[in-house]
Amino acid sequence: MHLNGITQTDIAKHLGVTRAYINMVLKGHREPPDGEKKIRKALAELIEQRGE
Repeated sequence: MHLNGITQTDIAKHLGVTRAYINMVLKGHREPPDGEKKIRKALAELIEQRGE
């Protein structure tokens, strides 16, 4: 994330959740269904947007 200049806040906004929630997911405190898939997809989309 940081190598591409994307923050937890960026991902949270993209997914419509709070930064605190993204933090909990990334630290393993929450395990939403398809959570990893959704975060990876959001990250890929944000990276693509930055490249345009």
